[in-house]
Amino acid sequence: MKTRILIFIARYLPGSQSGGPVRSIANLVDQLGQDFDFRIVTSDRDSFDTAPYPGIELDRWQQVGNARVRYVSPNQRSLRSLSQLISETPHDLIYLNSFFRPNFTLRPLLAQKIGLSPSRPCIIAPRGEFSEGALQLKAWKKRSFLLFARSSGLYSGLRWQASSEFEEEDIRRVLSGTAQDVFVARDLPDLSRPSKPRQNADRTDAPFKVVFLSRIARKKNLDFALDVLRDCPFPVTFDIWGIPEDEAYWRSCERRIAALPSHIKACYRGFAEHDNVSDILSDYDLMLFPTRGENYGHVIAEALIVGTPVLISDRTPWRQLAGDGVGWDLPLQSGKGLFVQALEEARRRRDLMGAAWNQKVRSYAIGRLNDARVVEANRQLLTPEW
Repeated sequence: MKTRILIFIARYLPGSQSGGPVRSIANLVDQLGQDFDFRIVTSDRDSFDTAPYPGIELDRWQQVGNARVRYVSPNQRSLRSLSQLISETPHDLIYLNSFFRPNFTLRPLLAQKIGLSPSRPCIIAPRGEFSEGALQLKAWKKRSFLLFARSSGLYSGLRWQASSEFEEEDIRRVLSGTAQDVFVARDLPDLSRPSKPRQNADRTDAPFKVVFLSRIARKKNLDFALDVLRDCPFPVTFDIWGIPEDEAYWRSCERRIAALPSHIKACYRGFAEHDNVSDILSDYDLMLFPTRGENYGHVIAEALIVGTPVLISDRTPWRQLAGDGVGWDLPLQSGKGLFVQALEEARRRRDLMGAAWNQKVRSYAIGRLNDARVVEANRQLLTPEW
């Protein structure tokens, strides 16, 4: 009999506006759906949407890929309603995908704690919420909640998933003695779609094309990327893909775009549907993504698998890229200078190596992503004998 996993996550497929956690769970279900019985409880609408997904049944279980999914409407997210749902759904393990979410983390935990639902082993994946960059956003509110979490004991006795050794350090640092069981299981990549190699990679006369593709939020650090490009001494075409989450932040980025020198051409391209991401990324010489913190960074993996080198911060699990010859992971505290130098080196490599560099990047990504040990670590994570 398969182990029955009851997953709570704020957004799931067909949602595409919430970034990495959706992909993390979708990839897990795709690759381990034959080994585990997955049931997923999630919102009935995508981020920023005011209406439910078209074509779904609300508050009913329905098959989505290798999982059964229940899209709960807003009036079915109370503690009582979720407690009843948990009690009526056979499961061996609960898997939560945020630390701070009231509907999809706090209430399921509280239901177990006060006896409104059966007590089962529970995994919680903070999904990068404990990185220094993430905790700096809405810092007062998060500090207050962390104080409550430590004093209440609500989060004790859980297994914590870290997507890398770096996130393990974050979890242990932030929660000190609360997180006793931290299990490192790297997020699984999306292996479902073929990747298209970089196009026209040997054209040294073409403009140097750089892309930023992510949610447009302070954590993703687009403003820093624009400041780097302002100091870049050679012509660059810079395309921005993503949905602005914070209008005030996006206006500050627009002011930076307007102030760029004439040899830097920046253009906002809008939202990138997930099915189009690989094709979009394959059309650029470099991805610039100086994020303040990622527990995994699915878009980094997607860039590398199509052969597009990356220039990122050192606040992701993707490290030592320069040593492998596939990009750069640089400290944000060093300022813009090192990023500008890396841009210049990236253009030189494109002109000297052309398609050979892109093939090297693809080979690196294929070797790293097709790692059976990562699949096995995720399988062990979900085995409730601990």
